[in-house]
Amino acid sequence: MGNLMTQTSGNDSLETYSIFWLDASAHNEENIKAQKKLRSIVNQLRTFVDPEEFLDGVRLIQQGDLTILIVSGQMGRIVVPEMQKLAQVSSIYVYCFDKEANLQWSQPYKKVKAVCTKLDELIDIIRVDQKNRGRNEEALAMDILDRSSTELNEYTMSNTEMNNCSHMTLHDDCADCTT
Repeated sequence: MGNLMTQTSGNDSLETYSIFWLDASAHNEENIKAQKKLRSIVNQLRTFVDPEEFLDGVRLIQQGDLTILIVSGQMGRIVVPEMQKLAQVSSIYVYCFDKEANLQWSQPYKKVKAVCTKLDELIDIIRVDQKNRGRNEEALAMDILDRSSTELNEYTMSNTEMNNCSHMTLHDDCADCTT
């Protein structure tokens, strides 16, 4: 079976998230329409019909890049146990016909965020989750920025106080140098 992977964007270095979709019917008309909608959420989208090619593709994801997986119920049983262990896999979504059966086997896997039987439901859940990830990343970046700014201000004030009181060792009784 030839290489049936599709890469839908040439912008590999600009986006840290990508979607990998493993489904024997990934190339049917309904799924192709869904892929267009998913690209409006995450531009990087690759489809696979072969589990081994899928596993190889996921293993090649660079450190620091994160991948959202969409798997069919049948294929999910094959790949999810290994995908659960990989740091570059952030979330797994199961798209299937039998929600109850797939909820049972997928329940122990924390990265499985949803089991869906409708494509619109799947797309909506991924959209909301991706917005939340963006907000969390922005909050983390702002927290780091705030901490860096606070630490810089504390460092600057500390150095200024030390410079203003450099004569403290010479004059322990100096009123300007009391802390």
